[in-house]
Amino acid sequence: MKHKLTLLLLAAVSLWLGAADDAAVLPSPGVTAAPTTDKLLTRTDAITIPRMLSYQGKLTDTLGNPVPDGNYQLTFRLYTQETGGTPFWTEAQTLTVKKGYFSALLGAVNPIGSVPDAGVLYLSLQVGVSPELSPRLRIASSAYAYLAGKADTANYALAGGDMTWVRGTPDSVLFTIHQLGIARGGSNNMLYGSNRHTHTNLGVSCTTGTSGQDYSYCTVTGGHDNTASGYCATVGGGQSNTASYDYATVAGGYTNTASGHMATVAGGRANTASGDYATATGYLNTASGNYATVAGVYSTASGNYGTATGYADTSAATSSFTTNNHSVVPSGYYNSAAFNGQTATAANQLRCGALSKASGSFTIDHPLDPYHKILNHYFIEGPEMRNIYEGSVVLDASGRAEVKLPDYFSVLNRNPHIQLTGVGTKEVVYVAEDVKGNRFVIGGPANAKVYWQVTGERQDVSAEATRRMMPVEQPKTGELAGRMLDDDFLAGCMLQLEREGKASGLDFRTAAGRARYEQMKNPPKPEMER
Repeated sequence: MKHKLTLLLLAAVSLWLGAADDAAVLPSPGVTAAPTTDKLLTRTDAITIPRMLSYQGKLTDTLGNPVPDGNYQLTFRLYTQETGGTPFWTEAQTLTVKKGYFSALLGAVNPIGSVPDAGVLYLSLQVGVSPELSPRLRIASSAYAYLAGKADTANYALAGGDMTWVRGTPDSVLFTIHQLGIARGGSNNMLYGSNRHTHTNLGVSCTTGTSGQDYSYCTVTGGHDNTASGYCATVGGGQSNTASYDYATVAGGYTNTASGHMATVAGGRANTASGDYATATGYLNTASGNYATVAGVYSTASGNYGTATGYADTSAATSSFTTNNHSVVPSGYYNSAAFNGQTATAANQLRCGALSKASGSFTIDHPLDPYHKILNHYFIEGPEMRNIYEGSVVLDASGRAEVKLPDYFSVLNRNPHIQLTGVGTKEVVYVAEDVKGNRFVIGGPANAKVYWQVTGERQDVSAEATRRMMPVEQPKTGELAGRMLDDDFLAGCMLQLEREGKASGLDFRTAAGRARYEQMKNPPKPEMER
């Protein structure tokens, strides 16, 4: 098989020249440091560099396909000329190749003892007994490192410049002399683009940047098979994670993707944050709306500013919120929330299952003084769940009138009750025929006007389930035993009552209720703030 070599990274870390007697002390960029003499690197302080080269490459066939995984005998040679000649150094190693990639530490078997004075080097590679691959790779020696040229046409990460480290002032920081990208050696990492000197890639089989693009400040701080391919994109660790857009971040986890502008995946598995400024965590969640947030499992926030936090919840509308299990706010129902596995049916709606409350009201602007007053009306409560239907009718000349109820009345209701009020007559109005077939008949004086009201007890499935879960009189068992629900309610509103001088005659039933209220007023500080 004919092979082709693609250079991924050639980092020269050997040193054949001694350190200068007066090596400069370089502060961090933008920081002014006072000159000192006792911190200079002298010959006795010179950095000891091993006489080896860290080399990574990719073996492909003539069609560009990676060679099969396995162990290959590779022979490396250093020449002083581009073609022909005799190598001044040779070393053979048996290396493992996976997906075409291999890493070698040249000089580990046969140390590279010296370099010809001319300083012009060419590296060649031979696979097995096949002919030596061409072209040779030129290595230009600098004071402390090599400047590697490009191989083939790939825009791969190349080490360059003076790669020695110098001490900062004070002696607590090391700086590279030039701006250099940082990559973990021997790990099949890829650093793409002409701005790769701003990259950090410390994982294994990880990628920073994008082929053919010159993105800066791409960072992978660890993990395996991670990719930070957008401008200022970051992957903190984990495995098979991707941050593919500007400022996108994946903190860790497995197979997560942050593909929106400034999108973030905090961790978990198989999560996607594809909306701009979207945030996701948990398992198999998707935040595709701009500024959307999703957590939990199998949940989706596709509406802008939407939030989904439970199991298989869907927030598809703008500014929607869902939680618990299989709750849904469909697209178009702006500013709605769904709980308990319910589905919102309108905009600006809070949709839940059984609503249990200590009190209830509607609160609106006062119709007579909307700018200065609020109008509250309170719920009518009872031991039965009843629906109310009402209207008016005029009796005919025979003193009769038929009232037709909605078609669904008898299916939704049981035990109907009828109330009648005559208008402008002292004579009796009465129920001539009771409710049957969604109708009833009123009797009374001819041509009399009658107001009627019918109530029916709900008999639908939701009502019946609620009656069974929450009977009119319910014993306190388990964690409810000894707990005062009145205290729970007062703990949340007593502060306002006391502030407005309206708490007279109201108090907690138990000392525990009072203690809970005091703690809510003055919550304990976290341990770190004490």
